[in-house]
Amino acid sequence: MASTAKVSLTMERHALGLAKTAAERTGVSLSSLVSTALERHLADVIAQLERRRAAEEVMATFPSDHLPSAQEQRELLELWSRAPPPPTEAEVTSAFERPAKRAQRSARGSRPMARRR
Repeated sequence: MASTAKVSLTMERHALGLAKTAAERTGVSLSSLVSTALERHLADVIAQLERRRAAEEVMATFPSDHLPSAQEQRELLELWSRAPPPPTEAEVTSAFERPAKRAQRSARGSRPMARRR
């Protein structure tokens, strides 16, 4: 059984509005939505750290006489470890839109019986 702890969270009003809209459209609680987003963000942070580590490994392969300056190294590391831009409001909204309702199917055997001749 998972244990939980209550925390206080501060976020931008715009982000809170998006989160409330997403929660209403998906039918999940705001708390669950924020928890899921946090868990996904942690995965992004870990991915960013892995990209940075890979960039540092590439930098280590440079011959010492061809190493970029300290400033150039910082710029390269920043460029190579940069995460994709955050989604736009339209992308977030479309991701949480409810799918169109399926045509309702009749229960099995509820079709009218064929006429007997």
